[in-house]
Amino acid sequence: MGCGAKEAAVVVDLKQTVTLGFDCPACGKHRFSYVPESHDGRRWGPWYCDACGAGWCGTGTDMVEAARSRRVATYVLLKDPARDLYLVVRSGRTDPKWDDEEREQDRYFFEEHTCPTNFLGVDAAVLIENGWPDPDPHGVFKYVATVRADSIPVEEFNTGMTGHPDWMAVFGIKTKESEG
Repeated sequence: MGCGAKEAAVVVDLKQTVTLGFDCPACGKHRFSYVPESHDGRRWGPWYCDACGAGWCGTGTDMVEAARSRRVATYVLLKDPARDLYLVVRSGRTDPKWDDEEREQDRYFFEEHTCPTNFLGVDAAVLIENGWPDPDPHGVFKYVATVRADSIPVEEFNTGMTGHPDWMAVFGIKTKESEG
């Protein structure tokens, strides 16, 4: 060894983890993966396909069956109550009825139950009020509405420079631009 370094022994404990997986039996477009020990003989699921929404469950590592439920992709519109700042969040509903009770569940989840870090894709969201930091702020955004992703025409996703729909039109929010 050069530069006056002394020889050192390094001991490393290695743990091998086997991950099993299966493609969505309905569409083949989503790969589910899991660690077998975490489901050894126990019932798991339902897990929902990100592509088609089909639900799958099973027991242990070798039985996959269709779940009774299906997940429908949605978009949720949230608003900063202090100004006209809107967020569109991709979400989902399991076997939606699209009634007032489900809208109330979305309102509760996004306004009261979850911190914005859970849907903003950031490492932290800290709210400072009266000089005191709140590292887990809930209720920062107000729930406005939920729409089904499949209710937005495909051609809407190819508009403008962003390749996204006119979200304000999708959610029926009037702007000076839309009013002419």
